[in-house]
Amino acid sequence: MTRAHLSFFLLLLVFTAGFRPALAQRSVEDRITDRLVDRGFESVHVASVDGRLEVEFENRVFRYDVTAMQEAAEIVFSTTGAPDGLTLVPLRRGVRLASVRLNREGYLSLRRETAEPDEAPSIISARTDVPVRTYERGLSEIFSGGRNSSSFKLDVAVHPQLVAQFGSFSDAVRSQINLVPAASINLWYGMQLYGEVIVPVQNDLDEADDEVRPGIISANQTLRLPGGVFVSASAGAFTRDRYGFDFEVLSSFIDGRIDVLGRIGRTGYA
Repeated sequence: MTRAHLSFFLLLLVFTAGFRPALAQRSVEDRITDRLVDRGFESVHVASVDGRLEVEFENRVFRYDVTAMQEAAEIVFSTTGAPDGLTLVPLRRGVRLASVRLNREGYLSLRRETAEPDEAPSIISARTDVPVRTYERGLSEIFSGGRNSSSFKLDVAVHPQLVAQFGSFSDAVRSQINLVPAASINLWYGMQLYGEVIVPVQNDLDEADDEVRPGIISANQTLRLPGGVFVSASAGAFTRDRYGFDFEVLSSFIDGRIDVLGRIGRTGYA
């Protein structure tokens, strides 16, 4: 082997060794992402931030977000030890709500109920002033929303609607029962369209309500600004030929212990 070949071989060895930790870390992130997606989480994004694993996810599987965060933590800690800690960032329509920081040993001690209750604040800490990293990733990821994105997925539900009012002595209570199919879809970061159709089943009230008619049809755009400020704008048509718009700003202080809300809106008849 010539000196030139030996130099090239050593350079290649150093170059490969330098990238080996990054490749290993990326494979851990991919495994965590795959398991979270398999569990039903959406808009999953896993990255190493300041030496800690940061996991973003949207929960549309579990009834409570706390249950979803517990499930996500179990998946992460069973996939990797995460020795430097874990940060969970729940999303709502792609908007970061808060960040919850955990360390593995402390979390497991809480799960086994071996930790004292007064140790919980040092094991789990929540903050609402999380960085708005979604903007930093660029427009492509704002619209894609990570793995298994929540965007452009149609949700359909049917719920009952009951209206009752007191009548006369001969007809003490009059009622109306409807079925309301509803559909919603998230288009992009913070944007949702929602629509309903009201199907009458039984009606003792207004004769005009005997017909199948539209219910609430609305559009809402929510944004998170730096400093824990949320901005939301809604507009739509409501029942009985009403329309309206609403604009609100919410700011959180002291890690969400105090919220200040400003709101303005208008409604009228078409």
